Parts: sequence; structure tokens; C-alpha cells
Amino acid sequence: MNIVSYTAERAVTLRRLSVPEVGGLRFLWLEFLSERELEGGMKHLSHAHGFYEVHFMLSGRVRYTVGEKVFSAAAGEALFLPPAVPHKYLDSAGEPLKMTIAFSFDGTGGSSFLDGAEAGVVLLGEALGGYADALLRLGERRDVFAPHLIGGKMLEVLLMLFDAMALTPPARPQTNEDARLTAAKEFIEQNIHRPLGCEDVAGACFLSSKQLGRLFQKEMGCSLSDYITAQKLSYARRLLRMSERSIKEIGLLLGFENESGFTSFFKRHMGVAPGVYRKEAK
Repeated sequence: MNIVSYTAERAVTLRRLSVPEVGGLRFLWLEFLSERELEGGMKHLSHAHGFYEVHFMLSGRVRYTVGEKVFSAAAGEALFLPPAVPHKYLDSAGEPLKMTIAFSFDGTGGSSFLDGAEAGVVLLGEALGGYADALLRLGERRDVFAPHLIGGKMLEVLLMLFDAMALTPPARPQTNEDARLTAAKEFIEQNIHRPLGCEDVAGACFLSSKQLGRLFQKEMGCSLSDYITAQKLSYARRLLRMSERSIKEIGLLLGFENESGFTSFFKRHMGVAPGVYRKEAK
């Protein structure tokens, strides 16, 4: 499997990118690691996460201990790791290149979809290389559509994995929610990574700020501004609990210009600084 589009620069760009949530599936990060990075940074103690992690092998081979077992994954295969399962990187061979997708799932019906899925190696084949190449090439884009295109391609990779594991995603729930409210909520989710004002959301829904504000107050019981704040705080808390990203990185992912601005925002609404929240939550 020849991944010609891999460069360290593209890998760094994708690692730092915030991707919109899709149907209750929230991407935490996308990471490419070469042999040098695997050997230099992956020999750590056994650990577990509060989210799903999948290691897709693009070349070479890696071995992990997962619980009491040892799993070996080669090119064209994926190692699926559900939450709370202890695992540890052992070693690699054959110039490995690994793509990792970390995600959580909170969608309706999730209990019958991913719960109970066990850790293991899944054969995906040569198609995996094409998806990896496409993701790396998308890492060159700097326009506002890049996060959505990358998120869509990551979703395709996971759907291929779920199909190989005989896992069926839940059906789309029926809703009587006002279509304008749905559009506003989706816009906020998809643009959580940038500074968001009420005018931005209202404009995307072809409404005035007052009109959309009244709709949120009626249907959600809160102002539009408070809803945006709540969504940013929810994403921030999730990343603080589940990821090892720095506070500065998390702030940038949420559209803040610097760490100070994010820290002030978080402390104002949560009553504690992000670092304190992280220590208490873990």
C-alpha cells in the first residue's frame, strides 16, 4: 500500500483540525504516525480511554497488548479499541505508517450499535490506502469547507470499518422539530471551531437575530447566545476529559485567538480554570 501523499506537514495539519460532529458521532482527532514517531513516542504504560480509538495500518505491522491478549495488525488491517479497554503499544516492523481516528458516539440508538463491540483486528484491504491518500491531500486545503470534506471522508472510513465488523448504524430518528431550529443547531455544530455570534447563525438560516432568538427561547427555553455557549462548553469539557491536547490547542479548536481568552471564557461559565477541571475530571 503506497501512501504517496504522506508528509509530516500534512499530518500535523490534520492532527490540529477540528471536524464537525455527524449524527451523534464526534471526531476527537485524526493522526498519522510514521515509524520514527511510533518508536519515539508510543512506548508507554498500559492505558485506557473514555472513547473509541481505531488504528488503521497503511504499511508495515504493529503489535499491541489489549487486556491479556496480543494483537498484530498489518497493512490493510485496523485495530479497533472500544472505551475502557487497557492497551499498550509493543513494537512495529516493516516501515509502519499508522492512521488513527479517535471518536465518541452519543447518537440515539448508540447502545445497540457500538456497545458490546469488542477489541480486535479487522481486515479492510487495499481500499484503506485510497481513503488515507484522500485525507492527506485534503490536509492541504485551507478553505472553510476543508473540515466538512475531511469529516465526510473520515466518516466513510468508519462506515467501511463498521460494515466489516457487521455493525449497523442506528436509523435516523423522526422529529417534529422546527426545520429552522434544526438548521441553526446543525450550523452551530458544524462551525463550533470558529468564533460564532448570533448574527452568524441567524444569517445562515436566513432569519434575523431577533427571529431566531425568539425561536430558541420558545423551543429550547434559552437564548441563542446561551445555546452557543453551552455547545462550546460541552465540546471543551469533552476534550479536556478525553484527550491529551493542550489547553491552548483546545482553545484554538473552539475559535479562541489565544489560551487566555479560552481560559477566561471557561472559568467565567464553569467556575474553574480548564486545567483545574481536567485534573478533577480524570
